[in-house]
Amino acid sequence: VVIEDVDSAVVFEDVDGAVVIEYVDGTVVIEDVDGAVAIEEVDGSVVIEDVDGAVVIEGVDGAVVIEDVDGAVAIEEVDGSVVIEDVDGAVVIEDVDGAVVIEDVDGAVVI
Repeated sequence: VVIEDVDSAVVFEDVDGAVVIEYVDGTVVIEDVDGAVAIEEVDGSVVIEDVDGAVVIEGVDGAVVIEDVDGAVAIEEVDGSVVIEDVDGAVVIEDVDGAVVIEDVDGAVVI
């Protein structure tokens, strides 16, 4: 699934395969994905739950919440708080202008 240049909220549930989302002016909610998730340039909050694959997020102007990921998580350039919970993989966080909360990560954490 590839989504680009959307001026509203984006919601995905129960996806078998990778999800790529770019240039969204609204909230992004992704749940139950069996594949990697890549999100870039979102002007709104991002919520990701239950992903079997890597998660890469870059350029979010809002809060980021990631929960229950079986894979690595990379986050860069977030203007808001980041909450990461229950990740089975490494977590790398760069350039966050807000609070960072990390709980239950089974892997390296680099901030």
